Amino acid sequence: MGVRIALPSKGRISGPAVEILEKAGIGLIDNSNRKLFSHTFDPEITVMFTRAADIPEYVKDGAADIGITGYDLVKENGADVEVLEDLNFGHTRLVIAAPESSDFKT
Repeated sequence: MGVRIALPSKGRISGPAVEILEKAGIGLIDNSNRKLFSHTFDPEITVMFTRAADIPEYVKDGAADIGITGYDLVKENGADVEVLEDLNFGHTRLVIAAPESSDFKT
């Protein structure tokens, strides 16, 4: 069956995740994240596009062999997976918001 790689189907890390594969020589034949699966130029590697939040669970359960997703999603999911590398993109911004009528002020 080969290797199945899970990538986010949309969002801020979807494009950079595809670029990482291309730089590694794993180009997509059909570069459309509208499909669930995309074949690569290596017949042993298939890419699975899914919600970024689901990727840790798919890797944990063996539906994907490896995945690229946000570290925050791995932690939130609590999936027992090994983080292999920080790819240094898709950093999360944390903001605090309150209604203007709130007693909280900046």
